[in-house]
Amino acid sequence: MPVRSATTTPVAGAPRRRCAPLLAALALLPLVTACPSFTTMGTARTLPAQRGQLYVAPGYTVLRSFQRDAGTHEPLAIGLPSVEVGGRYGLTDDLELGAKAWFYGAELDAKIALIRPPLLGEGLSVSLAPGASFMEFSAGGSGTTHASYAWLHLPLLVGLPMPDGSELTIGPRLSDMILSSGGTVQNAVWVGGSLGYAWRLGAGMRILPEVTLAYPVAGTSVRTGTALDLKPRGAVSQIGLGLLFGGE
Repeated sequence: MPVRSATTTPVAGAPRRRCAPLLAALALLPLVTACPSFTTMGTARTLPAQRGQLYVAPGYTVLRSFQRDAGTHEPLAIGLPSVEVGGRYGLTDDLELGAKAWFYGAELDAKIALIRPPLLGEGLSVSLAPGASFMEFSAGGSGTTHASYAWLHLPLLVGLPMPDGSELTIGPRLSDMILSSGGTVQNAVWVGGSLGYAWRLGAGMRILPEVTLAYPVAGTSVRTGTALDLKPRGAVSQIGLGLLFGGE
């Protein structure tokens, strides 16, 4: 997730040194809440036609190596809780549309079946799940720093059938970030993936623990004025526990 390059200044005294990571996390709160969501929180198998599914997923997001301690120059890791809600609907057996929202961000997505077994748990499922999200934030006492983010995601979801209709879902993905801030347009390509287990408790009810990871691998920046540098510099990892209702 793009955040400003910054350092944590060491202060004499052990108690204050122990507080430095917490103070850094609080300082980054306006930026962290503008983070993208790389989660899938669903199965590779598309929903049946005219079936809907809702979910809520509390979780935790960690930023690694976005800042370095000014004294030790060691990378810092900052983590904050998160929560997202979403839903999806099957237009046909092979196509579903969905949406989700989290702190200061929202996404529209789709899922297109490439391989879909006719019956639940009968065989391998493979689908593409393109999505687009948008986020904004302002920082500073009078909102002097303003940035807009657009994200394009393209996961490939592979679902391995498990007992009782559960599914192990593997989701390698490619993502593209477009950031506009104060006359500067930045673009960064991210690679990553997700691993989740959609544990079927019964008809219309699943619990889905999932871990995701994303890292920027290439980027460009075009400066046309004075702007805050929000170039991505480190990995974003997420862990979540989805509660899924409906579908089948």
